[in-house]
Amino acid sequence: MNLKFKVLFILTIFNLLAIFMHLFLSRDEIVWDQIVSDQEMEADPGRNERSTPREFILPSTAAVAEAQESKHLALIGINQERCFQVLRAKGYQIVSNALLHNVDLARSLVIEQRAFGVEASGKLNRTIAEKLECLDA
Repeated sequence: MNLKFKVLFILTIFNLLAIFMHLFLSRDEIVWDQIVSDQEMEADPGRNERSTPREFILPSTAAVAEAQESKHLALIGINQERCFQVLRAKGYQIVSNALLHNVDLARSLVIEQRAFGVEASGKLNRTIAEKLECLDA
């Protein structure tokens, strides 16, 4: 039994050494020419633009997706609260202020987009925001 224990102990040590050597040898090395400058970091400190493009990243939760959509609308100058108010004033029953998975909002946007003669996507974009006069000044 003592021999089996010694063999098992030696094999375990070899396996652990192999794992640590693999981890050590396969680590990523710093590529100095890819370090982001301070000016680029100030633009959006939470995002490395040299990593995976934004189009390929899926949000982790619906709340994150909602926040990203709100940030995107704010960047292109759309006041989403004002758009909701305009649509409600026109008689649409929009219960929630959520942008994603909001059937009432999508339905009202499609109707308005068709009425204005623009592409009916059901999404709040700059074209329909201009027509509804809910852009930030």
